[in-house]
Amino acid sequence: MSVRNIILDLGGVLLIDRPEESLRRFDRLGFVEARQLLSPYPAEGLFPDLELGRLSKEECLDLVHRRYGHALTVEDFTWALIGYAGEAELYKLDYLREQLTDCRLFLATNTNAFLYDYYRSPRFLPSGESLESYFERCYASHLLHIKKPDPRFYHLILEENGLDPRETIYIDDREENVRGASQLGMRTLRPMNGSDWRSDLEKLRCYE
Repeated sequence: MSVRNIILDLGGVLLIDRPEESLRRFDRLGFVEARQLLSPYPAEGLFPDLELGRLSKEECLDLVHRRYGHALTVEDFTWALIGYAGEAELYKLDYLREQLTDCRLFLATNTNAFLYDYYRSPRFLPSGESLESYFERCYASHLLHIKKPDPRFYHLILEENGLDPRETIYIDDREENVRGASQLGMRTLRPMNGSDWRSDLEKLRCYE
């Protein structure tokens, strides 16, 4: 079947993930405990609670203050997290807009309120556009209270938008997320963090 829909992850696919830069920034802010709380793919704790929307920005900063003694602002915390996944690969965004006009595009990201508000702000891209302007709809874990690879995440996107998984390609740099999408019948592509996956996607789109 022809490809009509493409669902893309954000970090590692459209942005370059640099967790060590984020840790260096938290160190500069004095929040050295972040090194034990933030890993490339944490399973539990402060940052996963942010990704699941269990903590608001204010609740997160209050917890950091009470538990670790650091009085950080929203701007501080956002700046540190931008070091992790804040660098957009503009040529990929241009590719979405210029070369994939025949496909419906959706974003599916595990993220948090600090970063997502930044992605939606005029500060994110040189053009001042929001990340959301590149997609028909965006799905973020902290707003859904569900994280990939929970199958409910994928089901929600497919069902709300009437997508046939057989006509859908899912792109993500994490194996478990790709596996979850594949189990629902979607074609999948797993690029390495920061790699140029455009030619691989074109080959996959041409495969019937």
